[in-house]
Amino acid sequence: MSQISSEEKAKLIADLCEELKAVDIKTIDVRETSTVTDFYVVCTGNSEPHLKAIATRVHMDLKHKDMDYNTVDADEQSHWVVQDYGNVILHIFHPDARRHYNIEEFWMRNSQDTPWDCPENQILRDELMRRNTY
Repeated sequence: MSQISSEEKAKLIADLCEELKAVDIKTIDVRETSTVTDFYVVCTGNSEPHLKAIATRVHMDLKHKDMDYNTVDADEQSHWVVQDYGNVILHIFHPDARRHYNIEEFWMRNSQDTPWDCPENQILRDELMRRNTY
């Protein structure tokens, strides 16, 4: 498949999530505030098997299109799956975990609220620690 833009990739991922009945799908444009990626796609599955089904289907469809992911992180205790497709990162949450982590609020904040003097992964880790993660 020819190279597609990060916007097209984010839409493709969001559409796949919708086909699999993920709910509350949000695409967050972080090109102005992130050095890690261009878009976050965030969605909710209704059970652990549903989260896994969404993650597997997105992985297989993108792999078929030569857009395999860089990394994946999934922990049954956190009820959260993260798949890194370079310029798009997919977050798949169980409803309770999504409410708990509330990463949309974090990434949709005004960029002036972000402390640019530390790495982005440190910012996210500190924010999650502050929220008393599982």
